[in-house]
Amino acid sequence: MHATSTHPSDARTETVSPLLLSHQLLSLAEDAHRAGLPQSATRLLRLAHTVCNDRPRAR
Repeated sequence: MHATSTHPSDARTETVSPLLLSHQLLSLAEDAHRAGLPQSATRLLRLAHTVCNDRPRAR
């Protein structure tokens, strides 16, 4: 994955680690859960697993 800066004078492209992105999404999911937003937490959790291609099996 790549992220680009929105600042016009900065035209460089940086690689974003899937592990780092997944960690950030998991942190957001925890925050959403604590805030009483279980649906948002579940979506963020699924997205975090998708980023690392490690989606849990359906039960």
